Amino acid sequence: KDGVLIVCGDDPQVKKLLSEFKGRKITYGISSDNDFIVDKALKDIELSVFGDHNRLNATAAFVVGLEIGLVPEQIKKGLMQFKGSKRRSEFVRKLESGALLFDDYAHHPTEIQKTLKAFRERFPNFKIVCIFQPHTYSRTKSLFEQFSISFKDVNAVILTNIYSSLREKPDPTVSMPDLAEKIGKKALFLPKLSDVVKYINNQRFGKGVIIITMGAGDVYKISEQLTINN
Repeated sequence: KDGVLIVCGDDPQVKKLLSEFKGRKITYGISSDNDFIVDKALKDIELSVFGDHNRLNATAAFVVGLEIGLVPEQIKKGLMQFKGSKRRSEFVRKLESGALLFDDYAHHPTEIQKTLKAFRERFPNFKIVCIFQPHTYSRTKSLFEQFSISFKDVNAVILTNIYSSLREKPDPTVSMPDLAEKIGKKALFLPKLSDVVKYINNQRFGKGVIIITMGAGDVYKISEQLTINN
């Protein structure tokens, strides 16, 4: 009862929650009707991480810092020193050919869209290739339509077989070739991760190319197998 709820006030679902919540609440976001507005809260703060989602996260952290008694200068220093977290737009390495390899845990359509939008804004002149490994049959099936429009900010997307969960059985009604067809010409279905490695290495992507392994399964494990020698 004596706690505080800190939420992104831009989200329509969150707004519904706030209308029912009777306790103390603080909103943050891009919209001017929030208690804390991103641009004002992060004024004079140069983040090491990129994307609107990270700017929103930083604003949330700023609010929490104030609530626990930190002064603005302490919070700013901490935010500027933050280099990101594992498997969140994580830079893995530069491949021999010059392509830049990143890895991200995104596995929900909203996460995917926001993450890839951030990459497009950060690297506007790069070709972006996303290697996406769907996670669980149930999620892929229920959010099929949303997944089909999640890759608009990339030049190419490679879809693999679904990484199944121990809590569910394979569902033959979920077709990754169908999803590739729904996405369009930019999509390619390669069943196994070994197929992806072979394809990427044969393509010899060079400078000016971003390659992102994406998903909550084991797609990140192929990073050391991507050589793309000159």
